[in-house]
Amino acid sequence: MSAHLNTEAVRSFPCFSDLTEAEAAAAMEAFRTVELAAGDRLFSQGDAGDSVYLIAAGQVDVLVDIDGKADDHVVSTLERGAIFGEMSLLLQEPRSATAVAHTAATLWEISAAAYQAAVDAEQPWVYKFMCATAHALARRLSTLDRKLSDLISAEAQPEAPVAGAARVAELESLRTRLFSEWSF
Repeated sequence: MSAHLNTEAVRSFPCFSDLTEAEAAAAMEAFRTVELAAGDRLFSQGDAGDSVYLIAAGQVDVLVDIDGKADDHVVSTLERGAIFGEMSLLLQEPRSATAVAHTAATLWEISAAAYQAAVDAEQPWVYKFMCATAHALARRLSTLDRKLSDLISAEAQPEAPVAGAARVAELESLRTRLFSEWSF
């Protein structure tokens, strides 16, 4: 697939596959192409965020700052078709992670203003995009749940140190909060 922004490329994304030519053209109007070389930083954890991205080509690493060691942990390497940066757009909060091009990458950026204009105009593509975003968030939450469960299980093993009990309680508390409280 070409990363060049055209209606055929827009419709090659699964969430946009059934858009008409006119609907794909409307979506295309909302996108701005961003080209990154390998190693280029798109944004940093803590930056203000007012856009969301789709990966049209290449890979992007998502990194988080742990214990004050900037960008020391790669959370995920995203590939073509991935949506990211949506949390800042939806929550109007600073970026929760850093995004760096793992390879040369072509992204399609949707600004908050373009997104809101599409919502206000009730454009069909934006509803498909919302569903795809909700799916991506649900997948991330499911992955987090599995990882937390694995950590809790590992910490609860009898051979774990005595401090493990406190760690298990902490992890169980976090897991409970993640699935019962939606405002942190």
